[in-house]
Amino acid sequence: MKSSRQVWERCGWLAAACVCASFVQAAEVEITVAEGARKTLNQALADEGKTLGDADDLVKLGGGTVEFEDRPGYNGNVHVREGIAYASATNAFGTGTGTTRIYAGAQLQTYHATQKALSFPNENFIIEGTGPDGNGAIRCLSTAAQHSGPFSLGKSVCLTGDALITSTVSHDFHGTDNLNGHTLFIKGDFFWENAVVTNGNVVQMGGTCVFPSQCSFKGGPSCVYTMTNNTVFSFCWSQLQNADWTLDVQGGKFNLANDGVDNLWNGPVILRHPTDFVGNGNGSYALYNTVRFPKKVSGPGGFRMTGTYQELRLGSSQNDFEGGISMKGGRLRIDAAGAVPRDGARLYLTNTIIAYNGVGSCDLPSAEFSGTGRVEKCYGSWKESVTKTGAGELEYASLQTADVLDVRGGSVRFSPSTLAGLNSGVKGYADTSSTQAAFNNTDLLMTNSVVNSMSLMERAGWDANVLVSYDGYIWNTNTTDVTWTWHCCIDDACDVWIDGERVIKQAGWTAIVTKDITLTPGPHRFIVRAYNGTGGAGASNANGKWVDSNNKNCNTKGLVVDRQARGVELNSDYYEPLRDPGNGTLFTTDVSLRLFGTMKFASGTELKLSGLRCETRNLEGLPTVGDGTLVVEDHWSVDGAAVQAGGSLTAAGKVVFGAGAELDVSDVQWGTEGNAGFTILTAAGGIEGLPTMSAAPSRYNRTLRKSADGKSLVFTAASGMVILVR
Repeated sequence: MKSSRQVWERCGWLAAACVCASFVQAAEVEITVAEGARKTLNQALADEGKTLGDADDLVKLGGGTVEFEDRPGYNGNVHVREGIAYASATNAFGTGTGTTRIYAGAQLQTYHATQKALSFPNENFIIEGTGPDGNGAIRCLSTAAQHSGPFSLGKSVCLTGDALITSTVSHDFHGTDNLNGHTLFIKGDFFWENAVVTNGNVVQMGGTCVFPSQCSFKGGPSCVYTMTNNTVFSFCWSQLQNADWTLDVQGGKFNLANDGVDNLWNGPVILRHPTDFVGNGNGSYALYNTVRFPKKVSGPGGFRMTGTYQELRLGSSQNDFEGGISMKGGRLRIDAAGAVPRDGARLYLTNTIIAYNGVGSCDLPSAEFSGTGRVEKCYGSWKESVTKTGAGELEYASLQTADVLDVRGGSVRFSPSTLAGLNSGVKGYADTSSTQAAFNNTDLLMTNSVVNSMSLMERAGWDANVLVSYDGYIWNTNTTDVTWTWHCCIDDACDVWIDGERVIKQAGWTAIVTKDITLTPGPHRFIVRAYNGTGGAGASNANGKWVDSNNKNCNTKGLVVDRQARGVELNSDYYEPLRDPGNGTLFTTDVSLRLFGTMKFASGTELKLSGLRCETRNLEGLPTVGDGTLVVEDHWSVDGAAVQAGGSLTAAGKVVFGAGAELDVSDVQWGTEGNAGFTILTAAGGIEGLPTMSAAPSRYNRTLRKSADGKSLVFTAASGMVILVR
């Protein structure tokens, strides 16, 4: 029986904002297939003596199954009110734009044995419920994957209630998917492909879900994508800038795309358990496999980065996840202070770098580094301790402090680039007096900075017969040499020393020095002395020779550099002032580090100072110490068994003990060797100060003496005698 009426009159479900198609007046054809029966559509129509026009709507009733075969000319709408619609051809619902609605309790089954052979490119689907058997409103039965076809599940999917889709392989979502405030449950593998998902929630209950870059999940954090039952979230070269939903990881893991791809989820993330991130980067080309979460990450879980050449980027200062981070062979990149919560669990980092992206200060939880690694430059602190285990070197290029550095294996090297920025320098007048002067962490004195209360060096008004000097360090923080072209023209004269060598000697307000100077990596002693006799002072234009590209005199660049080393002599536009950005990457006035209150070293470990001065309150153990100066202020404790076995602290540089410093050597059975003594410290650069023996109880007479050349300490533990007086 056919009837003609407006589709919207019999489809009130459209009021839920499901935009299905352009509905027009159409005839309606009903077919009924009884429970347990199975027919093709043509058979069902023939059994009831009905025909279905290309523009007619079809209503399927009864609990049985109707198979939809190839029907290319059809462009009507299909209503599966009861039972099962079984689609086995790409054109099962026609080639025109139509809508197929699966009502609560009904089911659409799809099947094809050939890979990527089944898709419904122009169909809109409206679904609800879990089907007659609880296996879904849509259920894929294919034996070969149907994902990444042209448009596997059509133009759109719209929900009129909570709905379930199950898949033995996988389908794609390509269109606009309006969930209408409902929850879409998915079992099995799925591809989001070109999907634009809005206004609801998704619960993935196992299988692999693939997220290409072009898909989006819009609606804000109140919409939630939940992973359960060991779901695999697979980034597919994905920068999901348009995914602003909350990602709730209740069960499962993440697969990362390879070769330098930034795998991004742009909404909040909740980690309910320790979560694995799988997928190696390309170590041959130093391409990290990056996963990035710029929004808040919370929950009791944490990150387990299980691949190599992986990078984890965290960008929210509100992060409060509790489960910590473990990583091997990768990089932890911190894009905001607080992105790694200080009160979270310990960090376990194997062969890993910690890098900071525009972050000047950051507090972190305690960390354990194994193998090789690096901590890049940043201020702040660790919650308690930094531990180094296993062979290999940890390069510590940071200014972050901690109560304890515990070196149980390998070595720790302090990098010269750790030092603070330009906080103070020495300015002197004439040749007899000098005073400490606080500067502004930005400009170096003698390069257009503070001179005798003047804001800029080029200003006039210097006293007659004045010498103004700066003494500090200039840094090349690169790993290779750098060469700059230097320009100097000061009224009346200027000298520049680098590492004790006068590299610039300029005399006379019309004289210009242009010179290429090469700096090797690391710090270099840097002294500038500018002189004024009488008259004008500061930066000079050399009587009109020092001009810009418009031929205007330049009076603001007295000592400047061209970092491209182009060797141009008279054009000021090629040059820039020497300015430290405030983080010590160009200038410092000290080469001292005070990072750890206590430094502990196991037998066979090493501390590399890179020529720096390192200060600590307490030292434990007998490490090998590289070139530089080690300062022990309060206490040095040594295991007596290690001393008896021939252990000794060996330093390539200098060792300094503070006034009142103590040495504590734990007691063992010293025997006759104790009388002869043990060399427990040798410092090629000499020993300054002498610790006293601690007052800890001992049955030995313990002494400490310095060698005649001042480069060794000898410890003795002689057996004592007790005399009883009656």
